[in-house]
Amino acid sequence: MSDNDMIDISVEIEALNLDGIKQNLLDYVQKEAKISIEESVEQAGKSAENAGDAASVAEDAATSAADCARQASESLGLYYTKVQSDTLLAGKQNTLTFDTAPTNDSSNPVTSGGVYTALAGKQDEANLVTTLSSSSTDSQYPSAKCVYDIIGDVETLLSEV
Repeated sequence: MSDNDMIDISVEIEALNLDGIKQNLLDYVQKEAKISIEESVEQAGKSAENAGDAASVAEDAATSAADCARQASESLGLYYTKVQSDTLLAGKQNTLTFDTAPTNDSSNPVTSGGVYTALAGKQDEANLVTTLSSSSTDSQYPSAKCVYDIIGDVETLLSEV
Protein backbone atom coordinates (compact mmCIF):
# COMPACT_ATOMS: atom_id res chain seq x y z
CA MET A 1 0.00 0.00 0.00
CA SER A 2 1.43 3.34 -0.99
CA ASP A 3 1.26 6.71 0.73
CA ASN A 4 -1.23 7.87 -1.88
CA ASP A 5 -3.56 4.98 -1.07
CA MET A 6 -3.47 5.90 2.60
CA ILE A 7 -4.32 9.50 1.87
CA ASP A 8 -7.25 8.39 -0.32
CA ILE A 9 -8.56 6.14 2.46
CA SER A 10 -8.13 8.91 5.03
CA VAL A 11 -9.95 11.37 2.81
CA GLU A 12 -12.77 8.87 2.28
CA ILE A 13 -13.05 8.19 6.02
CA GLU A 14 -13.05 11.91 6.70
CA ALA A 15 -15.68 12.41 4.01
CA LEU A 16 -17.82 9.65 5.51
CA ASN A 17 -17.47 11.23 8.94
CA LEU A 18 -18.48 14.64 7.55
CA ASP A 19 -21.53 13.10 5.88
CA GLY A 20 -22.51 11.55 9.22
CA ILE A 21 -22.03 14.83 11.03
CA LYS A 22 -23.95 16.58 8.29
CA GLN A 23 -26.80 14.08 8.62
CA ASN A 24 -26.75 14.39 12.41
CA LEU A 25 -26.92 18.16 12.08
CA LEU A 26 -29.81 17.97 9.62
CA ASP A 27 -31.67 15.50 11.86
CA TYR A 28 -31.11 17.76 14.86
CA VAL A 29 -32.24 20.90 13.02
CA GLN A 30 -35.35 19.15 11.69
CA LYS A 31 -36.17 17.77 15.14
CA GLU A 32 -35.74 21.20 16.74
CA ALA A 33 -37.75 22.84 13.98
CA LYS A 34 -40.55 20.31 14.50
CA ILE A 35 -40.50 20.90 18.26
CA SER A 36 -40.44 24.66 17.71
CA ILE A 37 -43.40 24.47 15.31
CA GLU A 38 -45.34 22.24 17.72
CA GLU A 39 -44.59 24.62 20.62
CA SER A 40 -45.66 27.61 18.52
CA VAL A 41 -48.94 25.92 17.59
CA GLU A 42 -49.52 24.98 21.22
CA GLN A 43 -48.79 28.55 22.38
CA ALA A 44 -51.09 29.97 19.69
CA GLY A 45 -53.85 27.64 20.85
CA LYS A 46 -53.38 28.72 24.47
CA SER A 47 -53.38 32.38 23.42
CA ALA A 48 -56.59 31.89 21.44
CA GLU A 49 -58.16 30.10 24.40
CA ASN A 50 -57.08 32.91 26.76
CA ALA A 51 -58.45 35.52 24.35
CA GLY A 52 -61.76 33.65 24.23
CA ASP A 53 -61.85 33.55 28.03
CA ALA A 54 -61.06 37.28 28.23
CA ALA A 55 -63.82 38.07 25.71
CA SER A 56 -66.26 36.00 27.73
CA VAL A 57 -65.28 37.82 30.94
CA ALA A 58 -65.65 41.20 29.20
CA GLU A 59 -69.07 40.24 27.86
CA ASP A 60 -70.18 39.10 31.33
CA ALA A 61 -68.91 42.38 32.82
CA ALA A 62 -70.78 44.44 30.22
CA THR A 63 -73.99 42.50 30.86
CA SER A 64 -73.56 42.95 34.61
CA ALA A 65 -72.93 46.70 34.22
CA ALA A 66 -76.03 47.07 32.04
CA ASP A 67 -78.11 45.16 34.61
CA CYS A 68 -76.79 47.38 37.43
CA ALA A 69 -77.56 50.56 35.46
CA ARG A 70 -81.08 49.33 34.67
CA GLN A 71 -81.70 48.41 38.34
CA ALA A 72 -80.38 51.78 39.51
CA SER A 73 -82.58 53.60 37.00
CA GLU A 74 -85.62 51.60 38.07
CA SER A 75 -84.97 52.26 41.76
CA LEU A 76 -84.60 56.00 41.08
CA GLY A 77 -87.72 56.06 38.92
CA LEU A 78 -85.68 57.04 35.86
CA TYR A 79 -86.54 53.95 33.86
CA TYR A 80 -89.57 54.11 31.57
CA THR A 81 -91.16 51.38 29.53
CA LYS A 82 -92.05 52.12 25.90
CA VAL A 83 -95.71 52.54 26.87
CA GLN A 84 -94.77 55.02 29.63
CA SER A 85 -92.48 56.94 27.26
CA ASP A 86 -95.18 57.08 24.57
CA THR A 87 -97.72 58.34 27.13
CA LEU A 88 -95.36 61.06 28.35
CA LEU A 89 -94.50 62.14 24.82
CA ALA A 90 -98.17 62.30 23.83
CA GLY A 91 -98.70 65.06 26.43
CA LYS A 92 -96.06 67.41 25.04
CA GLN A 93 -96.79 70.43 22.90
CA ASN A 94 -95.79 69.88 19.29
CA THR A 95 -95.38 73.62 18.75
CA LEU A 96 -94.83 76.06 21.60
CA THR A 97 -97.36 78.88 21.92
CA PHE A 98 -95.99 81.92 23.72
CA ASP A 99 -98.03 84.37 25.79
CA THR A 100 -97.02 88.04 25.49
CA ALA A 101 -97.95 88.62 29.14
CA PRO A 102 -98.27 86.36 32.19
CA THR A 103 -101.76 84.83 32.16
CA ASN A 104 -103.52 83.02 35.02
CA ASP A 105 -103.65 79.20 34.57
CA SER A 106 -101.70 79.31 31.28
CA SER A 107 -99.22 76.50 30.59
CA ASN A 108 -97.61 78.54 27.81
CA PRO A 109 -94.20 80.14 28.22
CA VAL A 110 -94.09 83.96 28.38
CA THR A 111 -91.84 86.05 26.13
CA SER A 112 -89.09 88.03 27.83
CA GLY A 113 -90.80 91.29 26.78
CA GLY A 114 -93.99 90.12 28.50
CA VAL A 115 -92.09 89.31 31.69
CA TYR A 116 -90.31 92.68 31.56
CA THR A 117 -93.56 94.60 31.09
CA ALA A 118 -95.26 92.71 33.92
CA LEU A 119 -92.39 93.39 36.31
CA ALA A 120 -92.03 97.04 35.26
CA GLY A 121 -95.45 97.80 36.81
CA LYS A 122 -94.43 96.48 40.25
CA GLN A 123 -93.49 98.83 43.04
CA ASP A 124 -89.81 99.09 43.88
CA GLU A 125 -89.25 97.72 47.39
CA ALA A 126 -86.53 100.32 47.97
CA ASN A 127 -89.27 103.01 47.87
CA LEU A 128 -91.24 101.43 50.76
CA VAL A 129 -90.94 103.66 53.85
CA THR A 130 -91.96 103.10 57.46
CA THR A 131 -92.22 106.75 58.43
CA LEU A 132 -93.52 109.91 56.79
CA SER A 133 -91.81 113.24 57.06
CA SER A 134 -91.37 116.49 55.17
CA SER A 135 -88.48 114.86 53.24
CA SER A 136 -90.76 112.08 51.84
CA THR A 137 -91.02 111.98 48.02
CA ASP A 138 -93.74 111.10 45.52
CA SER A 139 -91.92 107.89 44.51
CA GLN A 140 -92.10 106.58 48.09
CA TYR A 141 -95.08 104.75 49.53
CA PRO A 142 -95.84 104.08 53.22
CA SER A 143 -96.19 100.64 54.77
CA ALA A 144 -99.50 99.64 56.38
CA LYS A 145 -97.88 99.92 59.81
CA CYS A 146 -96.72 103.43 58.99
CA VAL A 147 -100.27 104.47 58.01
CA TYR A 148 -101.73 102.80 61.13
CA ASP A 149 -99.28 104.63 63.36
CA ILE A 150 -100.15 108.00 61.75
CA ILE A 151 -103.89 107.35 62.15
CA GLY A 152 -103.26 106.38 65.77
CA ASP A 153 -101.36 109.61 66.29
CA VAL A 154 -104.20 111.62 64.68
CA GLU A 155 -106.81 109.91 66.89
CA THR A 156 -104.75 110.66 69.98
CA LEU A 157 -104.41 114.30 69.01
CA LEU A 158 -108.18 114.60 68.28
CA SER A 159 -109.09 113.05 71.60
CA GLU A 160 -107.00 115.66 73.37
CA VAL A 161 -108.87 118.52 71.72
